[in-house]
This record gives sequence, C-alpha cells and structure tokens, in this order.
Amino acid sequence: MRRTRYFAEKLFSFITLSGCVDECLAVFLVVLLVLSAGCVETKFVYIKAKFLGSGETLEYVFAGPSNLTVKIDSNIPADVKILSNDGEVLTDFGETQRIDMVIELPKGKWKLIIHNPGNKKAVLNIWH
Repeated sequence: MRRTRYFAEKLFSFITLSGCVDECLAVFLVVLLVLSAGCVETKFVYIKAKFLGSGETLEYVFAGPSNLTVKIDSNIPADVKILSNDGEVLTDFGETQRIDMVIELPKGKWKLIIHNPGNKKAVLNIWH
C-alpha cells in the first residue's frame, strides 16, 4: 500500500509539473488497468476441437470462491469431475457427452478433470 501511495504521489507531481495532464492521465489509466487485471484470478478458456486420446486426461485449475460455467461437447462420453487439491470430489458429472452448468466453487483451488476412458479419440469443445 505504501508503494502504491508513493507511486501515485510521484506520478501526480510529475503530471502537474509537466503540464501534459491529458496524456499522463491516459497513461496512468492504462497502467492502472493492467495492474488491476493482474489481480483477477478467474480464467476464461474456449477450446475448439481439442483432441483427447484414449486414456488421456485434461486438467484445468481454478480458484474459488467463484461461479464456474462449464460447457463441454464431446463426440464420445468423457468422465468429468471437479476436485479439490486434496482429491475431494465437489461435482462428479460421470461419463457424459454434454455439460452446460454453473458450479459454485467454494474457497480454495479446484481442478476440472476431463478423462477419456474409452479406446477412441475424443474431440472436445470446451468453454469454462
């Protein structure tokens, strides 16, 4: 917090001394936007035509608390689960070809696990 305050004070004094208030304000807003974007822990991923070989597993990690929208379309049934780092099962979708749900993730780290138990290659479209 002290560094942020120090940075803001120095930036303000530079802006007022240089007389380029509009340009410096625009630069400051861009810097602030970039810094605040780094604080967001949620992820959005869209993967079209992800191939998952026989017996292979995909894993995506998310931080809670948050609402996770899970949409998956597969050409063959895939085993889909949401697990904690300790292996606790939050949601077990079972073997399915389509999922379109919103899951409330409690505080902590959670993994979306997609496993192809079959002997054919799965083609997945994933939104989360």
